[in-house]
Amino acid sequence: MDRISGLPDEILCHTLSFLSTKEAASTSLLSKRWRNLFAFTPILRFKDEDTNFFNGNPDLDSSRSFSDFVDRALAVSGNSPVKKFSLKYRRHNVESAHVNLWICNVLSRGVLDHLHLDVIANGRTSLPLQIFTCKTIVKLKLGKWFVIPMVPESASLPALKTPFLDCILFENHPGRAFQALLSACHVLEELLIRDWRWCRTVSSATLQRLTIIYRSNVGFGAFDFRSIIFDIPSLIYLEYSDSVPDEYPIVSLDSLVEAKLNLGSRMLKNKSNPTNLIKGLICFGVFFINVLTDLMHE
Repeated sequence: MDRISGLPDEILCHTLSFLSTKEAASTSLLSKRWRNLFAFTPILRFKDEDTNFFNGNPDLDSSRSFSDFVDRALAVSGNSPVKKFSLKYRRHNVESAHVNLWICNVLSRGVLDHLHLDVIANGRTSLPLQIFTCKTIVKLKLGKWFVIPMVPESASLPALKTPFLDCILFENHPGRAFQALLSACHVLEELLIRDWRWCRTVSSATLQRLTIIYRSNVGFGAFDFRSIIFDIPSLIYLEYSDSVPDEYPIVSLDSLVEAKLNLGSRMLKNKSNPTNLIKGLICFGVFFINVLTDLMHE
């Protein structure tokens, strides 16, 4: 037996967690010693470039091959704890039902602390409600086009510190659902919102870093953009790239130190009036304000 194979199971499983799931699974072919170790790997990462979808056959449905690979990997690991689960697949469509089953599978194991989902599914993929009562998730990254149909009244995410929401669709009173999500995060520290026509209200007693980036060339639809509410007394850093209204009915930014404003989008030039926002930041004693704009050159 080689020296590496002679190491304890705990060390070998920890070593496998640094590999892609495809590479970690392939070690089961090395020898009898390695045959079952993959089943106890606490980190699972699935991404399109790591899987030989076509297996040399150009007629094989690549999305089905990917789904089969994920199904087999989760089946092999049984009920073993999974601390980190990453699913990135944007090359071809997969069935949204499969994605939901995978999410529910890892959530049911009870120790998940990192969940990263970036999947182009066949049809809209609604997040399972079990996510909103997960007691262990610390970092949650969602994108693209996941749907949050509702946030249940029982929602509680006591460990979640950093949710990243990329092109997420909130249904049924989106502002109410979004705020319900924030309220469920009792130790929220950092929030990133990208390319979502957000509800114009952010309220959190613990949030320290906030990034809002809107780049999509679409209108604001039914969202009220006459005012913004920032009720974030612990916020230290604000990065904002979106339209800026005139009115701020509630602003609590008592701890803010740095603000980065990008107001240079041609799409936003007729919708933005940054004067009151900048004045307000100065009044709050913000030490560093970085304003990026090309409006003055147009």
